[in-house]
Amino acid sequence: MPHTIRVKGRARLSCPPDQIELSLTVKALDLQYDKAMEQAVRQQSELQQILVPAGFRSEDLKTESFHVSSIYRNENSTQVFKGYEVRQEMQLRFALDTGRLSQLLALLADAQAHPEIRVRFTVRDPQQRTAQLLQQIAADARQKAQILCSASAVQLGDLVSISYDVPEQDFISPTDYAVLPQARLMKAAAPDFQPEDIVLEDSAVFVWEIR
Repeated sequence: MPHTIRVKGRARLSCPPDQIELSLTVKALDLQYDKAMEQAVRQQSELQQILVPAGFRSEDLKTESFHVSSIYRNENSTQVFKGYEVRQEMQLRFALDTGRLSQLLALLADAQAHPEIRVRFTVRDPQQRTAQLLQQIAADARQKAQILCSASAVQLGDLVSISYDVPEQDFISPTDYAVLPQARLMKAAAPDFQPEDIVLEDSAVFVWEIR
């Protein structure tokens, strides 16, 4: 059986965000199912049209989730039916531009749909970032193995195996961008800023023959 060396490669990669992810959540409630659905359609249409002055197409706003549920409230220990609620979450992704984000928030301030707004900063091509991280891991492991072999007066041979557990990487910047619901505040120009880098860390175990 050949002698082997087992080395863990590690890497840490900082990724500057290059994309904004704007999530809009709206709710429509009515005692009649068809009325609730009509209201939901109007909300979606309004938000799509609001985006046009900022240079987007209406179809750029994608529906991420759509849920219809029956709402009951507890009144005097009795469950009272309050209506059908239609909840939609829509998402808009665009290149990092804080000026454009400020413009969008100002346009959304007057929306009758009153969307709940969430802003996150991400990367447009997470697969490319993952590939860079894995390349660094492999290079780190090989460098460590070569140093150990040189110090031990042996030669590094063929690669025998790689052990790697695919992690759940979070490609979201830790920058917390909170949006106040008050329309007049949302209309104020947002300061120009750079979101905090997204930091990725990972490792893998490599086994080589030694000669």
